[in-house]
Amino acid sequence: MKRSMCGLLLAAAAGLLACSGDPTGDLVGKDLTIQADPSSLFIPLAGSTPVTVEVVDVQGNTQSITDLAFNANSGSLSVVEDSTFQPTVAGPLPTTRRLIVTANTPDSGSVHVSANGVAKDIPVVVNPTSATVALSATDAPANQPITISLAGQPFKFGEGAGATIGGAAGVNLGLSADSTTMTFLPPPGAAGPLSLDSVAPVYAPSLRFSLPTGDSLTIGPLTPAAGTGSPTTAPALPIPAAGTTTGFLDIGTFTTPDITGDGGFDQFYRLDITEAGTYTFTVNWDNDADVDILLCQATDCSDADFMSTGIIQPETDSRDLVPGTYYLAVVLFEGTVPGSISIALNR
Repeated sequence: MKRSMCGLLLAAAAGLLACSGDPTGDLVGKDLTIQADPSSLFIPLAGSTPVTVEVVDVQGNTQSITDLAFNANSGSLSVVEDSTFQPTVAGPLPTTRRLIVTANTPDSGSVHVSANGVAKDIPVVVNPTSATVALSATDAPANQPITISLAGQPFKFGEGAGATIGGAAGVNLGLSADSTTMTFLPPPGAAGPLSLDSVAPVYAPSLRFSLPTGDSLTIGPLTPAAGTGSPTTAPALPIPAAGTTTGFLDIGTFTTPDITGDGGFDQFYRLDITEAGTYTFTVNWDNDADVDILLCQATDCSDADFMSTGIIQPETDSRDLVPGTYYLAVVLFEGTVPGSISIALNR
């Protein structure tokens, strides 16, 4: 007997119809969240930045915003809705709204936004535009270190901190233990505004900024130090306290033949060591000449200790020294006389 397939076909069709709906339809409008663009804000001090907010479901579908409330949770910020914004809409209600956030003081905070029964905090960092500093001097001769203090400001000096005067870079001789003060050897002959590099806000310590200070400095010109032609007349170098660095700048003259007989020309500097310790010498210069350094105590350098004599720049080496008088010889072994040399001494 031949069986009819009609009943089977009708049953299969009914099954297909039962499964033909959207399997994710019950997720529409569920698990709402607020999205912000941008998701975090970096605003220059006294500046304003727009942020667009929308409400989406778990599938990313935008929702009509039925209500919107917002406030800044830090006194450093203020926030208003942008009345000129043309939102996208779905039916009678907008799906996007835009806020304007303004930075009033250097700080960090957030803007709290709520809508459609959900909420979000949008993080905000205020970018500083300048720094107020205290200076030990604004008019100084060459080779006089200047202290730059950020005490009382919401900043510290970060790794690699430095300073420039009229765009000319000086030398960071060290930071205080709390990183709020830098001892700075200014560039000779520099004049102009003081700017700082690698300033870290205490409220965002991973960030670094280059900031003007509003101060101007004038530094005297560099002249050749007197007496560098002989150990007996050598000028004294500044000696660092433990844990600090001192610096000295000089013009290269190199008129005295190397008294060790090793070749080249010498410039001498005296070290009056009053405390035993490990002292690190670093000498640099402004061209590609071959410059070496040696240390002695005898005025004829018959006891010369050739500390660093390779073809490297800068030359650097350390020695354990006891109290006494020493002479550092900077030796131009080969090449053109450098216009300037720098000597850093660290302990």
